[in-house]
Parts: sequence; structure tokens; C-alpha cells
Amino acid sequence: MIEVSSEKEFKLNARILEVIRQVSEVKYFQGEYSINYRDQYMAENTAWLNEYFDGKKIVLWAHNWHIANSPNYGGVRSMGYHLTQDFGNDYTTIGFLFS
Repeated sequence: MIEVSSEKEFKLNARILEVIRQVSEVKYFQGEYSINYRDQYMAENTAWLNEYFDGKKIVLWAHNWHIANSPNYGGVRSMGYHLTQDFGNDYTTIGFLFS
């Protein structure tokens, strides 16, 4: 595939397949046995985008809980928590309130 396109295009297509795998794995259950990989995968995909675009600035738009540095909410860690762990001070949140 690299020979007929480029390494960058190959990486993008490989990531698309990974996202399809992630979607098939994400589970939403109510109760004590809930497992939610959604925010973890959002953070992994953001880190991948950061690498794919050579560390350029990225703006994410998501619900406040997803971007917050929440270490544990009902057994689930937010995307912001994972990004803070991965990027430290290179990750900043900005909250908006409107109605």
C-alpha cells in the first residue's frame, strides 16, 4: 500500500482500522460492572493525531467532563485525565458556558 500511495496515507488508513476496532470494543453498561473505553480511546486518538501532524497544535471540542482532568468518575477516567498524563503542561482546557 505504501508503494502505491505514501507512508503517511498508509498510517492514516491503519488508524482508521484501529478506530473501527475501538468502536467495536467500547461498551456502555449500567451498574457496577461498567466498562467504558471511550475516553481512553479519544485520548489515544488525540495522541496519534499529535504524532501524525508532527506535534502541531490541536483543538478538541468536547463536553466539559471529557476534557476535564477527572481521575475517577464512577470507575471511568476522562479523556482529559489521560491527556494530562500523556502531555502534562502541553494540555490545557478552556471551558465555555452558554445557554
